[in-house]
Amino acid sequence: MYGIAGSISFRIMQSTITVGGNYAQGSGTAHITSDRIDQDVSARTWNVFIASTYHY
Repeated sequence: MYGIAGSISFRIMQSTITVGGNYAQGSGTAHITSDRIDQDVSARTWNVFIASTYHY
């Protein structure tokens, strides 16, 4: 799998808010069942996150 990720943070008064995300994709072959048959597989994922901290 290959991917890319990024995020950005904002400081607002005593809080920090971080927003980010990542994307990944890949392909290959796999043994999905107990049979010894190779099957082509591919996957793509998108993730988004928000985090917050409070400073006192």
